[in-house]
Amino acid sequence: MVRTHYLVRTGAFLACLVTIGIHLWQNGYGAVAWSFLVLQFAVYPHLLYLRAMHSARPVQAELDNLLLDSLLLGVWCGGLGFPLWISYAMVSASMLNAAVNRGGRGALIALGCTLAGAGVGISLDEFSYMPETSDVVTALCFFGALGYAGAVGRLVYRQNRGLARARDEVRESEARYRLIAENAADLIALVDQHGRWHYTSPSYARMLDEADLGP
Repeated sequence: MVRTHYLVRTGAFLACLVTIGIHLWQNGYGAVAWSFLVLQFAVYPHLLYLRAMHSARPVQAELDNLLLDSLLLGVWCGGLGFPLWISYAMVSASMLNAAVNRGGRGALIALGCTLAGAGVGISLDEFSYMPETSDVVTALCFFGALGYAGAVGRLVYRQNRGLARARDEVRESEARYRLIAENAADLIALVDQHGRWHYTSPSYARMLDEADLGP
């Protein structure tokens, strides 16, 4: 999970680096904004990966990383004045990640983190609402969001197919085991720690009454 998210995050953040970089250049932002842009979208994904991989609970660390993504992307939305297409692409991606990994409740938490981050972004400088983006930036956001949703969908599809194959293999293994057990002369049974019988091979019927085997 951590490695998969690292690859997806790195690719998506590089796309954000290019898109937001064009937006910064077109609107005359200074060196401070460019420095934060590089740190956020070029350096940050690698730091998160190292944090998760060196954590005692890497999966939980990565789930927390997703919320941190939402918070920081919200800061960018607020700091840039909520450019419509940039904000849509970043917020929809973070909520999609949260929904896939944490369910509907996770998506709402991610949205809350994004709103909190937006508040921080607004407070960093004198706020001005600038929803417009150039045609180039709008197109990059549109196709970027579309491609990201498709990539996440493909990952979920592959995971579902893997689970389906594993389920089929378990069923086949159980069928083979049952075939052997029910045609063997040996006594084969499954009993839990409370002494309850869960399975007995037909050979038990030659030695014990059905009532002796419990429910």
